[in-house]
Amino acid sequence: MRHAMKYGLVVLCALCFCGALAACGEEKKTELSAPENFRMDDEILYWDEVDGATKYYVYLEGSGTYVSEPSFDTFGLITEKGTHPIEVIALGDEKSTMESEPAVYEYTVEYQGYMYRETGKGGYEITSDPDDPPQGLLLIPEEINGKPVTKIAETGFMNCTKITALIFPDSLDDFGISAFYGCTSLTRVKLSPYLTEIHDLMFACCTSLWDCELPALVEKISGGAFENCPSLKELYIPASATKLFNTSWEGNRLEHIEIAEENPVFYSEGNCIIRRADKELVVGCGASVIPDDVVSIGREAFRSMGITEMPIIPPSVTSIKSSAFAGNPMTSFVLPANVTEFGDTLFWDCDIENLSVADGNKMYYSKGNCILTREDNTVVLGCKNSIIPPEARAIGQRAFMDCKSLKEIEIPSNIEEIGDEAFYECQDLKEVAISSGVEEIGDYVFYGCKSLRHLYLAYGLKKMGKDVFSYCWSLDGIAIPESLAEITTDSFSNSFANLYMAWKSRPDGWPSFYSAGKEYGCTLAYDEEGYCYLVCTDKISYDEDVGHFKFCSLPDFGYFFKAPQRRGYTFAGWATEEGGEVVFETEFFSGIIEGLGYSQYAEFMCTLFDEDRTEAYQKLKDKTLYAVWVPNQES
Repeated sequence: MRHAMKYGLVVLCALCFCGALAACGEEKKTELSAPENFRMDDEILYWDEVDGATKYYVYLEGSGTYVSEPSFDTFGLITEKGTHPIEVIALGDEKSTMESEPAVYEYTVEYQGYMYRETGKGGYEITSDPDDPPQGLLLIPEEINGKPVTKIAETGFMNCTKITALIFPDSLDDFGISAFYGCTSLTRVKLSPYLTEIHDLMFACCTSLWDCELPALVEKISGGAFENCPSLKELYIPASATKLFNTSWEGNRLEHIEIAEENPVFYSEGNCIIRRADKELVVGCGASVIPDDVVSIGREAFRSMGITEMPIIPPSVTSIKSSAFAGNPMTSFVLPANVTEFGDTLFWDCDIENLSVADGNKMYYSKGNCILTREDNTVVLGCKNSIIPPEARAIGQRAFMDCKSLKEIEIPSNIEEIGDEAFYECQDLKEVAISSGVEEIGDYVFYGCKSLRHLYLAYGLKKMGKDVFSYCWSLDGIAIPESLAEITTDSFSNSFANLYMAWKSRPDGWPSFYSAGKEYGCTLAYDEEGYCYLVCTDKISYDEDVGHFKFCSLPDFGYFFKAPQRRGYTFAGWATEEGGEVVFETEFFSGIIEGLGYSQYAEFMCTLFDEDRTEAYQKLKDKTLYAVWVPNQES
């Protein structure tokens, strides 16, 4: 009995001891803190990282997901407007931590702001509500009143700058041009999986857009579809897309472009998209490395991609198409020896400073920061630092088109012809001197050179095309040489320049538009270099009907007072006798009264002479006006 009791006590002690050991071995679990500080950005929900958490569980719209980072992409999961609770739980090591209490963030999709109308095909077309435009996440409905939504109207949501994200229903398969043009806050787009075409300018100028996956059925990406979307860094094109336009991504800053291997028309390599049939590079980007099998660089292939240095062009490339590198901030270009053909406007809207041709090129050579053809010595490409070399015989079509920062240019006497649009919209160009060797100026040569003020023409010019100086707002008075025998009615349209010409020597058939001097005539002279300038006008007269003085510097068709020009001199004004003192100050013709009507002009004349009109007229009647010139001081 005593032994039995002793054994029982031993067993009890052992049990107690084992229990104590078990209790000591069991660690108490730590409960994690609930996630906090929620914020939504680009449809991605973020929260502060929870200490001890290894992952998070997110519950939304009846579905749960584990994520390893303190963020969750909701884009595409919310398909209806209203308030949507998003529940987040922090999870850690199961042995030492307990999951957190759930934290809830409520995301509200606001009023959608669209209107709709029937298309006539059993569905609806939608557009923005101009009185209450959409904002935030825009959810295009799949149907309205039991009918499918099938189309976005042309310019339907254009410039809706408060849309931040966009989701299309499966029913949507038709879009008007520029449907979402200029939606500058739009960051993400989910397209319909059945969409077969991205239309012209559909997302152009959506400057914040960075996420837009192309559906697998897309066949065509039209011109300008993603133009000026600099936030779009990556592009993956599906196998079905067999019609691509080079300008679809103009103005972007793509860092990676790729096309599906199964695409029958194009393939991608080195961040380039290349057409299989002729090995032409059709789309490139700032990160492109041109493959060795490429034969040509396509039209506008690298246009406005933000490229600062020309990519290495391999020996296989023999052709560079028009505007291939237009709109990029490059400053120099070396034409490779192997390139024997290149298009015009190669560097349209660029600021090129240096041009040269590599040794061994059989078609072109360079001199004076110009590229010329060996066959006929035509300048085919120039830049802001170009000096036309004596070897040149012509300036080719669009050779300097839209050349940024070109301030002045002298066309030497060795040049015989200036091709169409040669200096088109060189908007900083201020002074042009065209020497006596030039016989013909093509169409639109200086069109839109809005800063062009001084234009000097030499004797020898015979033909001037249409719109040569149109929209040259700053042009002053121009002396037209007697040699010019052919001109069109709109050569100086919208330039507001006074044209001084010796009309008595004009051939028959000149357009009546140029009436300045027809009644009164001009006397012209030529300096030692052959440049034409104004010496005097014929008699002054007075128009009793409209009440203003008329002479050569006041064209019948307007009242823009621009001073004549002479190389190396400044126009001081008009004298009433040869070698006399100035009667009309230069300011009178340089814009003080520009834009005044006839009656206001008459009042100005009376004020100028402090006499009534009749007395002022009698004082100037039958006088001849002589231009007074003051030599410029050499600096």
